[in-house]
Amino acid sequence: MFPQYPPELRAEMQYGIENSQVINNLQDLIEQSTYFRDQTNEWQSAEDTIISYRDDYSLVNSSSNNQDLDTLQKCARIEVRFQYALWAKDYKRGYEEGQQIISTLSNSSSLKGYYSFWNIIQGCVAYKAISMDGNYFVSGSKCLEQAKLNNNSIRWIPFLAKQLFSNIIEDPEARTDYFEEALPRFERVLTNYRSLGQLQNDIQRILANLQSQDGTEFEQGHRDLGKLLGYISVNPSEHGAPDPYWVLSPGVVLVSEDKIYSEGKGSVKSVPLRHVREALTHEKWIRQNVHQIIEPEIYTVFITTSSTINADAHDPAEGLFYLKRSDLYQWAIKATTTVQRVYSSFTESGNAEWQNSTHTEFLKAQVLPSDALRLFTGRHLTDLTVTKES
Repeated sequence: MFPQYPPELRAEMQYGIENSQVINNLQDLIEQSTYFRDQTNEWQSAEDTIISYRDDYSLVNSSSNNQDLDTLQKCARIEVRFQYALWAKDYKRGYEEGQQIISTLSNSSSLKGYYSFWNIIQGCVAYKAISMDGNYFVSGSKCLEQAKLNNNSIRWIPFLAKQLFSNIIEDPEARTDYFEEALPRFERVLTNYRSLGQLQNDIQRILANLQSQDGTEFEQGHRDLGKLLGYISVNPSEHGAPDPYWVLSPGVVLVSEDKIYSEGKGSVKSVPLRHVREALTHEKWIRQNVHQIIEPEIYTVFITTSSTINADAHDPAEGLFYLKRSDLYQWAIKATTTVQRVYSSFTESGNAEWQNSTHTEFLKAQVLPSDALRLFTGRHLTDLTVTKES
């Protein structure tokens, strides 16, 4: 029960759950509170039970930790021999030592990250050993494939395999979800939260801003949603600057023109030409002012409450994408719900098992960075119904 927490906290939580199941009414609760206040024998009995639970959990943790330490100690001896082989450029012997390390690590679920690391090392050593024996071609390919299977969060492994072993077929999904780029920032975001309640308060504020009729508040919600998901998310304040932009990767930028039109005479106004012209300047601004990007694909998105466009704005809007505010809000609900779900199992940055499960959760909920890209570029502004409003 609750393996991510220390033994003391696990014991308190287990006792609390069990004790709550025998409280049938308010009088029972008052009676239990009296035990606590007066430190009665009944309370001492509860204390003894909690201590017993704590000791049991401590034994489990100690046993698990000791097993991992024994495993790492065995690996350390082999790693010294491995290093000597590399210094001697004896890659065949180095590969044999590396296989022993991988075999030693293979039965430890808590050392999966280290297991993946050594499979990557083995793939590289096999590449060096090919000059001595062509059979290492297949062995190296298998090592990198094993590393990928055990750590889906490392999205560049197929590209390393393709570079080293020409018979590796490139995984078409390997670089298209941009999860790896957002992951370190996403983990830093979660680290800053001390409780689920604190995270939920921020999410409520983001969702409220995304529904606001105030344009400034909406932009804040737009920016903060991107930050929460681990994107580089900025709402620049300079004159002539765009509204919030998201950098999903050094090669992909979503830059927006956010327009929240109020209803007039029972309908929302159409997108006018002057706002289209504002949006058309954003790509140039990004290229001149954002330095985290490398030869980027820049997608300019008009996010609005409107479903129509003025006739004189239609042709100039060519090349701009369109996202209705309500669709962004619905996607934000899915994304933030998923964030809360993965936060419940988050303990620290760099946990390979958590990273893999988080990628799976984002994939199932369709809230990966690549899903944000599809959402923002699913429709063109020129798809809107044309009106003659001036």
